[in-house]
Amino acid sequence: MYKNYYTSEEVLDYYVSFRTEEIVQNITITPTLNKYKTQKRNTENYPNSFSINNEASTILTPPKDHNNYLFVQMHVCTPDESITYEFNNAYNSSSLNENGEIQANTKNNFRNIHNIKLETELLLKAKNSAKIFIKHSGVDERYQPTVKEIGITFDKVKNFILTQPIENERFKYTIYLDKRDNLKKQNYTLCSFTEISKLAHYTTSVISDEKNVTISIDFNQNNLKDYKTFEVLVLAEGIDNGKIMILSDIHEDEVYEHEEDNIPPPQEEPSNLALVIVLIVLAILLVAGALIAFILLRRYKLKPNREKLDAKETSLAMVDNKEQAMMASSATQNNE
Repeated sequence: MYKNYYTSEEVLDYYVSFRTEEIVQNITITPTLNKYKTQKRNTENYPNSFSINNEASTILTPPKDHNNYLFVQMHVCTPDESITYEFNNAYNSSSLNENGEIQANTKNNFRNIHNIKLETELLLKAKNSAKIFIKHSGVDERYQPTVKEIGITFDKVKNFILTQPIENERFKYTIYLDKRDNLKKQNYTLCSFTEISKLAHYTTSVISDEKNVTISIDFNQNNLKDYKTFEVLVLAEGIDNGKIMILSDIHEDEVYEHEEDNIPPPQEEPSNLALVIVLIVLAILLVAGALIAFILLRRYKLKPNREKLDAKETSLAMVDNKEQAMMASSATQNNE
């Protein structure tokens, strides 16, 4: 028998009835209480994290709905560390022939194992010390999702647009927002969300099954009005199926405006009348410019001819003056 851990009682009494085939027979019954070799336990649908020092194990409680499979999500939170795992029957430590390895610095590691209706032991081994994230849920069919990175974009209207990590599934998206470098230096992993109550200065959540999810942030509120640059981390928690948890990469951006009134209104396109007026003014300017250019060019061409004429007139005047001077000189000599 296994203990029903969904009850709130600390101690449970089990009542077992026996009877002999013949009344004259006597039997002695001595119950033996066996304990698991590990005290670590994972309850269905609740994430957990713990450290592995070369070897560790945890008990996975059976699904309360008696589903056919256990969907088990595992993530190594320690960089550059890999682990091996094996699923056993917790009651007698026999192997369920479900084992494998999680490579270092990888995401989205999970297994589907048959529900043995008893408690399952997950045995984990590492060459060095490592921290691991574990979460399991009951599913009726094998769950093999294709997981994509959570895309994050931020527009000037203060909207975050998130892309769905698994198509056609509902998620609870939680945005963790803080000033630049505050999130990055913490090196948050999935393990952090089982250990730390407050991970960022500001958080907000929304549930959606849309391919692109929009979340608006009011940067004019008192606790965000001094933000110029920021970092964002997004946690997506599956609501259906395996209830998988997915963590985004950190997105960095800046606040474009703090006051909505400072955003300039859209420019209206000019009307047809204004366009006609602009064309008329341009035509007048072009005609006036052409006339001025013509006049200036004509004056420039006439200037050499005028200079030649003036020179000719000057030469003639000098000849006349010379002749007059000679005639005056002759008249003076005759008089003498």
